[in-house]
Amino acid sequence: MSIFGFSSKKEVKQKEQAAHEEGKEAGLRLGRRAGIEEGKQAVIQGQQRDLSNLAKGSQLTFSVPYFDVHDPRFENFAVPVSVHGSLVYEVKDIEHFKNINKAENVNDNVFLQKLKGKLTMYVKGVVTNAPYDNQIPVLQLERKILEISELVQSLVTPKIETDFGISIRGLEITNIVVDKESLGYRELKTVTTDIERETFQTRSGLNLDAMKRQQEMNLGGQEELQRMQLE
Repeated sequence: MSIFGFSSKKEVKQKEQAAHEEGKEAGLRLGRRAGIEEGKQAVIQGQQRDLSNLAKGSQLTFSVPYFDVHDPRFENFAVPVSVHGSLVYEVKDIEHFKNINKAENVNDNVFLQKLKGKLTMYVKGVVTNAPYDNQIPVLQLERKILEISELVQSLVTPKIETDFGISIRGLEITNIVVDKESLGYRELKTVTTDIERETFQTRSGLNLDAMKRQQEMNLGGQEELQRMQLE
């Protein structure tokens, strides 16, 4: 108990102890904050290292779920098409790669999901426009896989490299699947078959007429030759 403003030895000791405990707690709080910041920086650096290691010489397979493709000759029929492919890439400029993918919450899984999302979007755009831009009938997309793959390489590669700071070694379409059970495919198949049949019949009729005329000309020439011989 203090008397006239003076503290007893016990009270002084208690205050010193309280001050010591308060200073200790403050130091622990500062230490925890510093530790958290150090840990956060370590996580970010580790993520960047993981991204660099994962990206260099990595392969990614992708699939574009069914989407509608229209034939420019018969735009009323939508045919579902699915596309599958693979991407092989590496990182040649690590600093450039880190600058583009420097978001704090980006790790290897997030990076791959973003890469796959952009890749499928670009591939879908190329295949959707292929019948219009390159005169490829929708019913022949599966047989035109090499041509489609070349289109994807030329149009998609520079976009992906710019978006993600990677260098693409190879990008190819491995499979194109047309849903032959869909209503759009069956209707388009029927229409094109009917047109091909009519075209064939028309051409056959024209060829038959031409053959008849040629035979008549040949017969007339033979009769004229025989008449001249008789004379």
